[in-house]
Amino acid sequence: MATAKLRHRSEVTEARFLRARDGDTIEVLLNCGFGVWLETAIRIVEIESWELDGPDEKIVHAIAAAIDEALRGSILTIHPCQGGRDKYGRLRARVYRGETNIGDWLIQTGRAWRVPPTHTHHPPAQTQPGETVEAKKFSSSPPTTSTPATQPAAA
Repeated sequence: MATAKLRHRSEVTEARFLRARDGDTIEVLLNCGFGVWLETAIRIVEIESWELDGPDEKIVHAIAAAIDEALRGSILTIHPCQGGRDKYGRLRARVYRGETNIGDWLIQTGRAWRVPPTHTHHPPAQTQPGETVEAKKFSSSPPTTSTPATQPAAA
């Protein structure tokens, strides 16, 4: 099987959304040019979300399902970041749907939080006694409207 590579790691390219792995990793078909598409994982930079290997597996699955619903069938713009791929082989990039930064949209909808360059993998602390992170961070139903706070803008 032939493999393809992004022509230049800093080159902006389009991709077709396939699925969300968790709140900060998506899988896409990346347009490598000349009719060549590469299925690859994208690690959305500048955000952090719950991890599959953590104690909050139900939260992760609900977030991934909401992302799948919101981005299904979308053409995305991928802006690869310096450093290329991470230690898991995911392409580190900013991801846009139209003018909407998907990382910002995930933060606005409570599915992720912004991180400084050095960060931990822990969700933000709860703010109210007895309030669960799941209840605080997002509703269990996927987004259904087209407002920026619930779904990223279409291209």
